[in-house]
Amino acid sequence: MAFNNKKSTFENNPEYIILTKYIDEKSKEYIDQFKWLVGIISTIFTVLIVGSFINFSLERNQLETFKENTKKELLGEINEEANIIIKAQDGSRLTGKTIKINNIEKIVRENKDNYYNTPRYKFKYSITLENTGTGLAKNPFVKLYFTEKLSDDVINPNNVEYATDETEYDYENTHSLKNTPLENLPSNVSYSHTFAFNQFGEIKPGIYPFKIKIFYGKTNKISESEFFLEIVDNPKIVEVIKDDTSTTKTTDLH
Repeated sequence: MAFNNKKSTFENNPEYIILTKYIDEKSKEYIDQFKWLVGIISTIFTVLIVGSFINFSLERNQLETFKENTKKELLGEINEEANIIIKAQDGSRLTGKTIKINNIEKIVRENKDNYYNTPRYKFKYSITLENTGTGLAKNPFVKLYFTEKLSDDVINPNNVEYATDETEYDYENTHSLKNTPLENLPSNVSYSHTFAFNQFGEIKPGIYPFKIKIFYGKTNKISESEFFLEIVDNPKIVEVIKDDTSTTKTTDLH
């Protein structure tokens, strides 16, 4: 009984009571802080897990989309296609416009071949091609149609043939535009393309109707335009003399 009385006296000591209360309050405070820290860590961990899952889902969806598009591309099912607009150099539609030719090259080859001894006349003109579609103009080629020959000479080095699909024109000239910027022209981008026209016989001044048709894409989509080439009176003629050694001499005739 003496021991119990001693213990009871100690527990009733004011200092012991204050110390015990302090320890209880601090313990509760530390437990609350620990709970708060655990809550923050759990929240961060949850956010990281959810974020990783969302990112994984997005990447998986992108991969599935890429695989599906690749499959469609291989099977020829992609609907995106180019749409080529033919314009003049000032950015307006080429249809109905007149392109003036002020400079002509007279090309002479000095060799033993009579075919190449005949002077060849050449001029260049440029048009603007713009892709307003969503795809690319793959495998493009162009056909140029005209009615009147620009020279009295019947021989033409451009492999001009009689027109086959445009009955209102007499002649046509076909050449490929593959490996030109047109083939990989992105959407809403344009570029200037230069054509060269050359033939035997001096080119006569006058206004000549032309038609251009550009074929492109998997279905040979067609963009076309009718315009005029005007060979001005007294154009500047530059004589270009080439020999068998590829030496070139240039002279202004007028």
